[in-house]
Amino acid sequence: MIESMPARVGAAFAALVFAVHPLRVESVAWITERRDVLSGLFFLLSILFYLRATDGGGFIRGRWRTASLLAFAGAFLSKSIVMTLPGVLLLLDVYPLRRLRLGWRALLLEKWPYAAITAAGAVVAMLALRIGASASAWSQTGMGARVGVVAYAFWFYPSRWVWPAGLSPLYELPPRVDLGQGRFLGPLVALFAVTASSSPMTATAISRGSALPWWRAARSGRCFAPRAQAGSAGRP
Repeated sequence: MIESMPARVGAAFAALVFAVHPLRVESVAWITERRDVLSGLFFLLSILFYLRATDGGGFIRGRWRTASLLAFAGAFLSKSIVMTLPGVLLLLDVYPLRRLRLGWRALLLEKWPYAAITAAGAVVAMLALRIGASASAWSQTGMGARVGVVAYAFWFYPSRWVWPAGLSPLYELPPRVDLGQGRFLGPLVALFAVTASSSPMTATAISRGSALPWWRAARSGRCFAPRAQAGSAGRP
């Protein structure tokens, strides 16, 4: 049903779901989480301008590229979770833009300004989070634990989206996060299984499965941020 909706109706439906869904209560109702909406706006604008810059699948055009970079900087100033945008743009180059004929070298060179913004913003964000009371040190939660928490979140958020029960403003991490624990290892194994099963082999498979790697790329930045919680009710 949703696939048959006109583009504007689909966009209105998505905005309505975002506004009324309990999982987004912080972003909609709390001024402290208004950064979610602001960063999301600039994130989508950056993608829109990038699509305009690559209209026709050829080399990127200057003015739209500049607009995309400025929007990306605005998104980063709003919230650092948008650091994964360069990876998302590469996925868009593969599908639906189909720009691989330009070669990976050309596509990667196009992304260096985005990578520069990401690197600078990531350093500032890490320093700010380490100073804040909510940040956890790498010694407390190393890379293995962070991967486990992110894998858990890949399933936590969709399940709460489908069935928003038992929500809380904050989900504290257990005193010890072990990647070998079932609650973290199970989602990680399942994530790899879904990734393997959704590997695009045909144009149809790509069109149907492109949203999954796009979402994984958009979420993966949480592996590298200081963590003090496993999830939250209203944060994307």
